[in-house]
Amino acid sequence: MKPIAVSQGQIVTIVDYGGKLLKRKVVDVVEGIVLICKEEEYEQAKRSRSLPWCVGFRKEYVRETETYSSKVRLS
Repeated sequence: MKPIAVSQGQIVTIVDYGGKLLKRKVVDVVEGIVLICKEEEYEQAKRSRSLPWCVGFRKEYVRETETYSSKVRLS
């Protein structure tokens, strides 16, 4: 499988622990862990200049991204 590149602020589709597909916003990528949150939480945190509450998923759980013009490559 070809590695998927993601960057902060990008929308991705994640497979959750129950197998459900979720669209979420990328907060950061740290050592192969993609930190995500709901888009509205991301935007609220951005407006208030705070950090959103986020959940980390291993890179294997990222199924697709909205765009492929990314800064961080997961491999």
